[in-house]
Amino acid sequence: GNDTRIKTSLSVGTTSTLVGATTVSGALNANGGITVDTNKFIVADSTGNVATAGTLAATKSTTLSSTLSVGNDTRIKTSLSVGTTSTLVGVTTVSGALNANGGIAVDTNKFTVADTSGNVATAGTLEVTQTSTLSGLLNANAGIAVDTNKFTVADTSGNVATAGTLEVTQTSTL
Repeated sequence: GNDTRIKTSLSVGTTSTLVGATTVSGALNANGGITVDTNKFIVADSTGNVATAGTLAATKSTTLSSTLSVGNDTRIKTSLSVGTTSTLVGVTTVSGALNANGGIAVDTNKFTVADTSGNVATAGTLEVTQTSTLSGLLNANAGIAVDTNKFTVADTSGNVATAGTLEVTQTSTL
């Protein structure tokens, strides 16, 4: 029933078992590592690596000075700000609007959207399966071919050929 108080230090040469709540009011020097409930929380002796079998909750800012490695999905509830270049490996899905406020470059120059003008360039073929509306000038600098050869405008001469009937509703000069 009585408390035992030690005013200086206590040295125990072998394993100690404390039953009940233990309060330490000073620095805990655990020079052999820390293990809680077999494997629920571990601080490794030689490296200081920490492992927890449960959820790690932090209510204040967390600063990491090295690489963060995550073994499964990661969910961020508000926003993620990355200070420099990011590399994403594998398929990336964005379920909201993508605000690319510095332009877009796919495979260096295969598909680009210029930052300030919004100009789009593609190094490959642009395929459109639905109706397209162009409200500016169309520059077709290699000629025009509709349905292979149904209507063509030759690149260098500008000669026009049609496989069908040419109908003119206004005055035509030939």
